[in-house]
Amino acid sequence: MASHTPNTARARENWVVVVAVRPRQVHWPLVALGAFAVVAVVVAFAAALDADPRVPTSYPAVYPLARFLDPIAGFGLVATGLAGLLVRGSTTSPIVILLGVQWLAADVAGWQEGSILVRSAAMLLLPLAVPLLAQLVLAQLNAVRAQPVGRRALAAAYLVFASTSAVHALTWDPTLDPSCWMQCAGNPFLVAPLPGMARALEVGWMAGSLAGGLVIVAIAAVAMRSRPARARGAPTLLPALLAALALSGSGLLGLVRPPEVPEDYLFAGAFALRALAWSTLAAGLAWSTWATWRRGRALERLAAELSDSPDPGSFQSALRRSIGDPEIEVAYWQPTYGRYVDVEGREVDPARTARAVSTIARNGAPVALVLHDPALSGTRKLEDEIGSAARVALDNERLRSEILAQLDDIRRARERIVNTGDAARRRLERDLHDGVQQHVLAAAYELQLAQAPAGEDASARGAVLPAALETARLVLREIRSLAQGIHPLILTEGGLAAALDTFAEETPIPLELDVRRGERYPEHIETTAYAVVTEAVDDAGSRGATYCSVEAGVVDGRLILRVEDDGEPNVWPPTLIADRIGALGGTIIQEPGGLTVELACE
Repeated sequence: MASHTPNTARARENWVVVVAVRPRQVHWPLVALGAFAVVAVVVAFAAALDADPRVPTSYPAVYPLARFLDPIAGFGLVATGLAGLLVRGSTTSPIVILLGVQWLAADVAGWQEGSILVRSAAMLLLPLAVPLLAQLVLAQLNAVRAQPVGRRALAAAYLVFASTSAVHALTWDPTLDPSCWMQCAGNPFLVAPLPGMARALEVGWMAGSLAGGLVIVAIAAVAMRSRPARARGAPTLLPALLAALALSGSGLLGLVRPPEVPEDYLFAGAFALRALAWSTLAAGLAWSTWATWRRGRALERLAAELSDSPDPGSFQSALRRSIGDPEIEVAYWQPTYGRYVDVEGREVDPARTARAVSTIARNGAPVALVLHDPALSGTRKLEDEIGSAARVALDNERLRSEILAQLDDIRRARERIVNTGDAARRRLERDLHDGVQQHVLAAAYELQLAQAPAGEDASARGAVLPAALETARLVLREIRSLAQGIHPLILTEGGLAAALDTFAEETPIPLELDVRRGERYPEHIETTAYAVVTEAVDDAGSRGATYCSVEAGVVDGRLILRVEDDGEPNVWPPTLIADRIGALGGTIIQEPGGLTVELACE
């Protein structure tokens, strides 16, 4: 394969790539979410300042410790989510913000001097803690994008909890609820007062919190059994597990000890546990956000480090140091062979790795893959982080890995050629020993009998001579067959078309030929083309083909040989064919239903 190193300036111009650093774009939904979160924080802060211990509409209004724990949990989640948006777009930041707003909704609902509409709207968010926490855990595990089942289950959870909240708002009349304590001033969303249904929905909400929390605990616990998951996810998965346990405990308490009132120490203790778990979760997410920011700053220095380090493998080594993943691997695309190879030239199959895969492309064509920790996919795309650093090193390292892969292919091909030659010599020796030699010995013995003294039975000597003649003819046929297998004489005398005509008469499957008669090619080209056809036909027969067709012709000084069959698809050409073509510097293209070979006629 011909390869070249592109001009540096031109290469930089052509790098319209996946990895290029894109200009910052304004995502208005995220801006709106951030503004909403800020408003929620301000309103919750005002509600906290307005809390009256004499009117227990919230836990902070009753317990001084709750006044300390409550804002840390809610404000911490919102602040962490907003920071994640500023650190170039964490994919989990919107979930974190909404989870913080959902926590603060309880403070807004208990705002004694606030608008009834605002307080009632805040109550709509109270049941959404379970699906929000579940989505955060699944996003940390990359299970939402990777598994359709996870997406459907999450959507179902949102539908159930949101519909429960909506129907409760339409049927709940606080004046008919003897256990009302948070927002009892009225319900502007009330359509028809149905106290029984409203209470049943509240029980369902408690049961859903219990079951949903246990499911989240199971997901997080199973994930934490994996050593890589513990290493990368402990700051977030462990607090999420504790938060899910707190949710389940609150749901269980609401089922076995209704109604909920802030003065009950059991409910107060459950609130304190939830606040601690949410605060721990906010701290873990803040740590992850800081790690993402630190990794981004390290990657900003990656281009300079690569430009000063021309050593082989410097791009992969620099990525490992910058990202903090010692097992990160870069695989380079080889279009000629249709495969990826690592920095040492070894083949890499991205479909067989459990690691996350980020694609690096140029002008829409793949250039390389980065196999990395799946946790990196939860912050922002690794392709964006790499940025212009890839432009500095990828071309040189891709060409180097391609050369190493070619050298490895040559080494393997040489081994196969030597082994094939040894096997052919052993087979030839066996055929000569077991076939020709035995027949020659039999003919010699029969001729000795024919030379017996004249006094012996003449009729016996007459019977021996025809048998010796038949044995000699059998020896001649076997010698011709051996010679034909080594190198057919008709290929030398009549050319490729004549040799293929003779071969077609002996193939186990029908062989259709479209080869120009009388046209001759260089001897090594004819020998290789003949070998390619014979091996391709044998391979087609092994794949259950019922016919095979061969088309050959010269285009621009190159012999184009096309072999097609109807057998089972072949992933890659047979090894012997690839070795023969590679030895002559030709090209081979494997396509559905056949292969095309090009050889220079020179």
